[in-house]
Amino acid sequence: MSPLRGAFIVLVLLAGGSAIIVAPSTPTLVIADTDSDTVLYSTSVTEGSMLELNYTHSVERSPVVERYRITDGQLRQTQIIFESYGWGLPTDATVERVEGQFHAPIDRSYDELMITPGPIADQHLSVGGTEISLYELAGRSSVRVSVEYR
Repeated sequence: MSPLRGAFIVLVLLAGGSAIIVAPSTPTLVIADTDSDTVLYSTSVTEGSMLELNYTHSVERSPVVERYRITDGQLRQTQIIFESYGWGLPTDATVERVEGQFHAPIDRSYDELMITPGPIADQHLSVGGTEISLYELAGRSSVRVSVEYR
């Protein structure tokens, strides 16, 4: 093969590859059924977007808010707000009392959140001004909440 022909093939391959590199991927929040992998809801988000998971604590029957920031394709938990201590709530975090609620800063990252909705917990996910009832969306089927790049 002549050097000129080899250079032409490399140039064609580079040109074809650059089209793939130039196409940007968009972060997308995805809620999928864990058994079937069926996407139940998806929406475009941006890096740094905030989302909240609101629910009623199953034992304490008090409201809980978990806040997350989308960071590098992960869900980074930044805070949890609750009204009374119960199973699964932070006991070792620095907690501040604000207007009758406990506010605890959290710094944990998750590739995905696994949630089993129920009528007592009544989990709602808020993102970009939209509120999604996970129980209405999936019934009692477990869901996976994650960020994908599409």
